[in-house]
Amino acid sequence: MYQPFSFENLSAFFNLIIFVLTVIDLTAFNVFLNLPIWLLSLLFLLMLTVLLDQALWVNKINNNLKYIYLLIVDLIILEVYWAMSFLPSNFYANSIIISLVFYLTWGIFKAKLTDRLTKKILLSYVAISLTLLFIIVITSHWT
Repeated sequence: MYQPFSFENLSAFFNLIIFVLTVIDLTAFNVFLNLPIWLLSLLFLLMLTVLLDQALWVNKINNNLKYIYLLIVDLIILEVYWAMSFLPSNFYANSIIISLVFYLTWGIFKAKLTDRLTKKILLSYVAISLTLLFIIVITSHWT
């Protein structure tokens, strides 16, 4: 029997796992294979666009502005990916921080597109993301 929002929640969980593992792989490619960051950014942007488009489809978001929001989320997360590639930290910490930004931006934009964005939802996403970011930054080994 179908449980309300079960497919949407399962899809969001798998999207986050796929995102984390892909960012770890792309960052490791930069470190170990010395691939140029622009090439990895193109692969990252392609993967991110496919994941977000799939998430829009699963959540049945048919807003006329959904592709504009998709472009905005792509640009925000791509900029964070570029910035994190120049920081002197290991690729696991970079990947987790980029994934936190993905979680934060996608959660806020999804709530906005489904007309459920409230102050409580916004504060919960920001509080969870900042708490986890603080833990990652404090416990990470900076070289």
